[in-house]
Amino acid sequence: MKRILLGVLFYGMVQSLFAVVHFHYETVDGVEYLVWYVCSYPYSHSSDGPNHIIDSVTVSVYDINGIKDLTVPASITIPVDTGSSETRECAVSGFGKNLSEYSSMETLRFKGYFEADIFFRGSPNLRKIIFENGCSVMMGAFENCAALSELSFGGSCQVAMRAFYGCRGLKKISGLENCTGIGSEAFARTGMESVVIPAGVDFDFGVFSQCEHLCKLVVQAGVGAVPDGVVSQCPKLVDVSLPSDLVRIGDSAFYECASLSEIKLPNTLETIGSSAFSGDSLIKEILIPDAVSEIGASAFSSSGIESLDLTNTGVKEIKEGTFYGSELFEIKLPQSVVAIGDRAFGCTPITNADFSAFQIVSIGEQAFDLCGDMDAEVVLPKSLKVLG
Repeated sequence: MKRILLGVLFYGMVQSLFAVVHFHYETVDGVEYLVWYVCSYPYSHSSDGPNHIIDSVTVSVYDINGIKDLTVPASITIPVDTGSSETRECAVSGFGKNLSEYSSMETLRFKGYFEADIFFRGSPNLRKIIFENGCSVMMGAFENCAALSELSFGGSCQVAMRAFYGCRGLKKISGLENCTGIGSEAFARTGMESVVIPAGVDFDFGVFSQCEHLCKLVVQAGVGAVPDGVVSQCPKLVDVSLPSDLVRIGDSAFYECASLSEIKLPNTLETIGSSAFSGDSLIKEILIPDAVSEIGASAFSSSGIESLDLTNTGVKEIKEGTFYGSELFEIKLPQSVVAIGDRAFGCTPITNADFSAFQIVSIGEQAFDLCGDMDAEVVLPKSLKVLG
């Protein structure tokens, strides 16, 4: 029978303490754990008896070189006091020792809720991680575990920023819908090839950004917004499916997706975030839904957009750098436009510059700077009050 040595540390919540060490074996899934724990007791027991002992523990693992599969139990049974026959269950909530040095470790399975800290960062042979009953994965906990290929979340999970950053072998994630929140760049630079964004999960910036092999993104129904930067700088992304109830595309959502050539926006869409399609040089045209009322700064900068029809939208402002450096040569603006921001059409081949029929009151600095191919005069509206 395989034996694994675990250490469990208890700290009393009182002053004037001394430590007492206990040993016993725990068997979980056929694996026998030699457990040692340090319980801190007061010199003189108070009327509260042993109630000062906390109900969760941190385990420290020693001498497990050669162990490939480690199962961490949800709880262990310990005496409530020195020499006492009375016991209590204590949840195993975290590790107290760096495990990245154990190069043989291939599989980690956590039976109970677990707080995964940086003790696993850079583990060279870790291939599979299973959280069965909830977790809190700390910042950078499994960063650069290059061999990690399979990850499973069960129960309610929270994943901090860069938790799995740089895990280039990671191609499969199960139970993503069980995560309540996922931090920025949590799965950036991984080996993911296809990603599904589930409803009810709070995504921070760039969760799946810089994934070199990611080619498909599916956003499920009920997701109100494509998360900010979610697949930014994914050079092979070609297939994007958006739900019919989407209202917002986040900032930098598809920033510098060099292979993305087409995308269908749902009729419910209201907002396109800043830099949302910036750098997407293969997108030549895109149909903007009538419900759109806001397009963020630099939304289509350095993109391949050649023409755009905003006639029936409610857009009020062409913001700073919206089309800067793009291939735009023709645009149809809505009557709702009242402002054109700095460098909005700078460095484009735009030829349509007659604004006489609009109620535009402000045109920013260098709004049409370096539009070298412009072959028509800019016709300003009578309503203009500010010219940059």
